[in-house]
Amino acid sequence: MLIQPSMFSLFLSSVIFIGSIAHALPINRCEVSNFDQTTCNLHVGFPSACKSSTLHLANSSLSTSCSSVRIFWDYPMNNLTVIIETPFTQIQQPYSIHLRSQRMKPQISHIYQVSESGAYTELIPEGDIITVNSNTDYQIILMFQAPTRMIFFGVYIEYDIIGN
Repeated sequence: MLIQPSMFSLFLSSVIFIGSIAHALPINRCEVSNFDQTTCNLHVGFPSACKSSTLHLANSSLSTSCSSVRIFWDYPMNNLTVIIETPFTQIQQPYSIHLRSQRMKPQISHIYQVSESGAYTELIPEGDIITVNSNTDYQIILMFQAPTRMIFFGVYIEYDIIGN
């Protein structure tokens, strides 16, 4: 089959046009970036255009060998969900964490525990500590709510792991 020059030009123009539209569309990358990690410390962030992002700590040094964890959230905005796993998760044993809430004020306005069904329960500190129990999957899922615009340089999310 012989392609006419005008058909070929039309085809090529269409491919270039569609390709340029696809290239111009914004790519929504709301993955958390790990900037720096030492054994029990992590420095994370995600693009400010994202309304929410999730940090899953499974298979990290924070989930396998730490009794105290310190996460620095760079330029906190919108919502960060953290799925916490610990050595207790690996052996399917219940545990708790003591979340140090004092260091998160005023950068974090609300902290919610997320259930397996997706329900949110706001956590209220008792003094400077919030105690959170693991769920039936031996995880703790927390959503940290920060301002919707950039106000703060960063915030520390710190917790101690307590066996039950």
